[in-house]
Amino acid sequence: MNNARWAIFWRKVENLLRGGMPLLEVLKLLERQGGSAQKEFVGNLRSRLEKGESFTAAVGENRPLWRGIILAGERSGNLAGAVCALAERLEAIENARGKFLSALAYPFLVLLLCVAMTLLVGGLVVPRFGQLFVSLGLTDGLPLATRAILSFSRFLKEYAVALIFLLGAGGFVLYLLRFRMRDFWEKVLEGLPVLGRLYRMFIGSEALSSLGLLLKNALPLNEALA
Repeated sequence: MNNARWAIFWRKVENLLRGGMPLLEVLKLLERQGGSAQKEFVGNLRSRLEKGESFTAAVGENRPLWRGIILAGERSGNLAGAVCALAERLEAIENARGKFLSALAYPFLVLLLCVAMTLLVGGLVVPRFGQLFVSLGLTDGLPLATRAILSFSRFLKEYAVALIFLLGAGGFVLYLLRFRMRDFWEKVLEGLPVLGRLYRMFIGSEALSSLGLLLKNALPLNEALA
């Protein structure tokens, strides 16, 4: 589940808590809703609460932002308000991520158009010049760069279907593995000359905003940084 879906989940928790429903009853109700990821998370959360663990410990495993906000809510006695703050933070992160990806959309489309034009020219236009050179008997006297371009165009023309199939299959596999390879792609993005710097600035701003939210909810600095 992405941040947008988690924000919707926590909004439901907030509304039910403000309606006076006990936390365990809220979890039992939400466990019967949503997809498999939500059911697994809520079921594990409910079972840990029934064993006597705190809500912070149950929620915050491997999620430091969630842990800090929920901890502040438990200490202040305003769990519904803390859940609301968590939902708002997740929505803000998702909106910022969407703006960042939208900013990358234009250069990506330009790059995609350049690749498409290269394949189109190399597969359809250049071979006609090759036939012209052959008819004029100029193939032996052509420069090395021209011969390389003609060879590349012949390769594209002969294996166009196979290349399209491989690119499509590769894109589909990457789409299926997008969440498992998220750390890998983040490292690749961080290593890019310009985009990497922008991405690091984006991550840094998100981290500072999250820290500010934890401090705003009266969480001590040492615990907010933990």
